Amino acid sequence: MNTRRLIQHFLALVAKQQIPLYCDREGNPFIELPIDPQKRPWPLRSKTVRSWVFTECFQGLAFVPTPGAVDALLNILGGHAWQNIRNDHDSDANDACTITADHALSIEEINKRKVTLS
Repeated sequence: MNTRRLIQHFLALVAKQQIPLYCDREGNPFIELPIDPQKRPWPLRSKTVRSWVFTECFQGLAFVPTPGAVDALLNILGGHAWQNIRNDHDSDANDACTITADHALSIEEINKRKVTLS
């Protein structure tokens, strides 16, 4: 699978599952991952988001993307996040809903949630 098809696949997934992408008032991009039952905002470039991308590719597409392909995807998702600036979200505030430390979910934890690309 090439980078373009990978990006198209994830854009379709984001649209189909209505996965929120937005920037805070400082322009930091966030995503609410479908594997997080609390729907907390994760920094788009976090280890957890990268792990989610790799896991979705492997489980849903039987494909392991290159790090460059994942970077390209995150750049595109970042562009989409810029289309939605949320003034109500401040990543610097002591907001219990904002992920400030990136504690990657284990593969076992992700598999327990049985999230697949459909």
